[in-house]
Amino acid sequence: MISVTLYSRVGCKLCEETEADLKALQEDTPHHLTVIDIDSEPSLYNTYAMEIPVVKVGAVLIKWPFTRQDLKTTLAAAAERYNQSKPQQEKASNMNITQMQNISRADRFSYWMSKHYMLVFNLFLLMYVGIPFLAPVLKKLNWNGPAAVIYKVYSPLCHQWAFRSFFLFGEQAYYPHAAANVRGVLTFEQVSGITDVNDSSRLQARLFEGDPLLGYKVAIC
Repeated sequence: MISVTLYSRVGCKLCEETEADLKALQEDTPHHLTVIDIDSEPSLYNTYAMEIPVVKVGAVLIKWPFTRQDLKTTLAAAAERYNQSKPQQEKASNMNITQMQNISRADRFSYWMSKHYMLVFNLFLLMYVGIPFLAPVLKKLNWNGPAAVIYKVYSPLCHQWAFRSFFLFGEQAYYPHAAANVRGVLTFEQVSGITDVNDSSRLQARLFEGDPLLGYKVAIC
């Protein structure tokens, strides 16, 4: 349905007649009529004060003087243009709906990620910190091959020094350097026999994974 705007003001007889004509033409050419009082807005008053009644049909502006036949002709032309453009508008609308329905996998993934990125981050963090604890569990089960893979994968990410790592299934949860002066625990030097702290000993501490008595080292320190 086409839209029609009538610019009017209170006490304008010509405006009232024009409104009556437009309402009478509803039967011939259905349209949505909006009447605007130009006194309600200064810009409208400044524009149309000396020209009312003014009728806007789509993009066409009709200023007084005009006849009822002029209104009828203008409405009919606007209705014809509207009916001609309607199939194209419906086609465009249907295309938009189809495009919305055919959202790509990448779009769906992006939307899902925007809603769940914190969950993904937390799961990644949990896996990053949790998998190293799986290495001593596998060692305990005597599955040395999978355990070695975990130690190898995390080797570039961490020093894996035994004196900085937790141990599972052993006498203590950790074996610190003697220099740390932690009382009541065996030190790394005591359990490993390494007393000289240098580059070579640090390499040995990196390779030290533990044993059934001391427990097994977590793959991240």
